[in-house]
Amino acid sequence: MVAGSGGERPRSEPYTGVSEIEWLQERDMRAVSATRRDAVLARLAERQHGVVAHRQLIARGLSRHRVERMVASRRLLVVHRHVYAVGHAQLRPLGRRLAAVLACGEGAVLSGLSAAEHLGLVDDARTVFDVTVAPGCGVARSLEGLVVHRCRLAERDWAWEDGVPVTSVPRTFVDVAAWKPRRRVAYAVNQALVRRIYDQWAVDEILRRPGRLRGVAIVRSVLEERHPDAHLTRSALEARALERLMAAGVPPPRVNVWLADAGAEVDLFWEDAGLAVELDGRAYHAHRKHLDRARDVRVRGLGLRVRRYGWGDVTAGPFPEMIRRELSPTG
Repeated sequence: MVAGSGGERPRSEPYTGVSEIEWLQERDMRAVSATRRDAVLARLAERQHGVVAHRQLIARGLSRHRVERMVASRRLLVVHRHVYAVGHAQLRPLGRRLAAVLACGEGAVLSGLSAAEHLGLVDDARTVFDVTVAPGCGVARSLEGLVVHRCRLAERDWAWEDGVPVTSVPRTFVDVAAWKPRRRVAYAVNQALVRRIYDQWAVDEILRRPGRLRGVAIVRSVLEERHPDAHLTRSALEARALERLMAAGVPPPRVNVWLADAGAEVDLFWEDAGLAVELDGRAYHAHRKHLDRARDVRVRGLGLRVRRYGWGDVTAGPFPEMIRRELSPTG
């Protein structure tokens, strides 16, 4: 018998013809394997906001019996059928959204109001999640805590956002219009403009797409009711700036102008006066400041003046007067 601190074969274990050294080696290998499993599980959970799917664990070498034991020991806590929280059930919103998608299988995508909230377009106080799956995928129409929609999405209709597969902004507009009141669509469009995630080309593409997507007519009418110059802008702040400039009789600028030599786009541009104006909305984030400073340096390198104005300046401050002074010969 090989002695060791806690390393001896339990006396109650029957003899199987394996030597003591061989038994210890097998025990050590099992421990290494368990350590590796734990590391794989930890990495997966960290990457997925604390949630994992049963199929993902099986694909990474865990047996069904092992998964059942981890559930029984509460190392895995059931969130949905075959979807687990790792270690604790206090999931953040991103974890709950991804768990909803994982519960609907491969190819599922967060959609509708749930997608709109994920993208920062609306506030959704519901306790259920909208998920879109392909027709014939075998997912039940009604799952606890989930509203399952069946539709075949084009590749451009969805993307990964913060580690969660979610419908694109234009597709989200259309889905919200199909399922919810018109005012929700108008609010979502406005927020997309404010957050600078509104892409007119992508919106036009889905509105022109062949076929009959529910909600397209409502999205089109919401856009048509906006300011006449709104189709030239990517933010509600820019539309408001144009309104105030026109009302004050200030010469109109060019909008969203690409300056190739600087590798940058400016919100408002008065070429003759050499003035480039950037508008920073309410959703302006501090982590963008260093990027914007670098861009401003490149634009100034073209001999242009760069001025920045915030939401308060444009909506309530003396914005037209400030621009008029900038455009004057002595400005």
